[in-house]
Amino acid sequence: MSVDVSPDLGTDWTDAFDYAQLGAVSDYMVLMGYEEHWNGDPQAGSVASLPWVERALDTMLAEVVRAKTILALPLYTRDWSSANPAASSWDITLAEQGTRARASGSVRRWDADLVQYVIGYNSNGTPRYIWAEDSRSLSAKVMMSGERNIAGLAYWYMGGETADVWNAISNASRFESYIF
Repeated sequence: MSVDVSPDLGTDWTDAFDYAQLGAVSDYMVLMGYEEHWNGDPQAGSVASLPWVERALDTMLAEVVRAKTILALPLYTRDWSSANPAASSWDITLAEQGTRARASGSVRRWDADLVQYVIGYNSNGTPRYIWAEDSRSLSAKVMMSGERNIAGLAYWYMGGETADVWNAISNASRFESYIF
């Protein structure tokens, strides 16, 4: 039996999850490593920045054994309006994210602190932003989880990814011990 839980990072709505007790009675605990910034959040931001996912996983590992811990990563992101993030954001697939990134006038910059690209573009005169999930950001999260020797990974939602994601994740895991 597996139990899916939200990250417990001090918010009141995660108080219902007693990681230690749930871990004791389940075969696996699946940490939903996404929704750092959610649809309706008053502040635009990443669905799953590396520091946030890392902090969430470390918090869970303080109470649940590694052999029972599975980290779920996002195969989606969110497109945010700069005018009113809480009222105007929506989930998009990684392919849809790529279409917006290639649009005329879009700007893509790497955020080394979050370990992901931020894409800016205009839609009907309104600046919009996407904190991109792609092969690079997902590979970094996979490698971080590998360092913690957890039971495995899960993804939400299958079909939201682009073709390059699986090869990048496979290569990151396969060659992580190589030193160049």
